[in-house]
Amino acid sequence: QNSKVLIVISDGENHGDDPVGIARIARQRGITIHTVGIGTPGGAPIPVYQNNQLSGYVRDEGGNTVVSRYDESSLRQIAEAGGGSFSPGMGADLGLGALLDEMKDMEKGVYESMVFADYESRFHYFVALALALLTLEIFIFERKNKWFNQLRLFSVRSIWDRPVVKE
Repeated sequence: QNSKVLIVISDGENHGDDPVGIARIARQRGITIHTVGIGTPGGAPIPVYQNNQLSGYVRDEGGNTVVSRYDESSLRQIAEAGGGSFSPGMGADLGLGALLDEMKDMEKGVYESMVFADYESRFHYFVALALALLTLEIFIFERKNKWFNQLRLFSVRSIWDRPVVKE
């Protein structure tokens, strides 16, 4: 809650409102504004993609292709008024990597964490009790069950121990 950040990725072209004034108001409310500039200074049409394929360019009400022009000075003014930084959008990550690293460092400075773990193993009491009960069960079961006595699991018998039949 102490760290509020707004990242504006834009060409910086102004279409009638006051972005610098809005950035000042945001800064007064504790919001830091960083800007990333994209586009070309000479201007370029804005592509429209459908299913990852170029299907055309953005058009205005008159059917004319809209050309977007890069205005670095506006983006720098917005970032300065918002207490943030400006970076030109270059590369695959548009220069956001350094900006995100800066934000992670800011978060680490604001928050602290403490991990406390105190474990005491007590499983061995239950294991000892289970073994004692199993041992006791073997002796009790053998004495009370006639069928179990006939199995003679604990006596040694040999295949040569057959009854001798006399004729």
